Amino acid sequence: MSRNVLIEQFRTAAEQAHCRVVVAPADVGAAVLAECAGGKVIADQLALAVELPPPPADPWEATVGIAQAFGGAAETGTVALVRGPGAARRSSLLPTKSVVLLDAQAIHPTYAELVTAVAQLQPTPTNVQFVTGPSRSGDIESAMVQGMHGPVEVVVIIAT
Repeated sequence: MSRNVLIEQFRTAAEQAHCRVVVAPADVGAAVLAECAGGKVIADQLALAVELPPPPADPWEATVGIAQAFGGAAETGTVALVRGPGAARRSSLLPTKSVVLLDAQAIHPTYAELVTAVAQLQPTPTNVQFVTGPSRSGDIESAMVQGMHGPVEVVVIIAT
């Protein structure tokens, strides 16, 4: 299956899960900065040379979090955020907006293939988050609420 087909399948599935997808063929840094505009930003260590605004003194004040995805699943629009010892999860959980960077080469055709790739990591990660859209819960009187346990908005920037 061609890379472009996987990107389009990922985009379609992610948008159905209420994510916004940005395909950045050239300047990924500019796409990241555009998503951060006016926000208080916290970020993981990124494989990206871009100067972000300084983080707020209190991470709970952050409005935008930036994380690097290990990979994605085209069939579901899911991204896998893999954490090792000492790596915080706050960038993907505290802010109301989560920006996830995804390398197009790391998009797997199926969710099962993504899970298998994560399971084969050595050393074993201390934490893995599989994210398919904004946080939502129907636990309270069966009413669906977005942003209950994490971000209200998820943006995936695909680096081609």
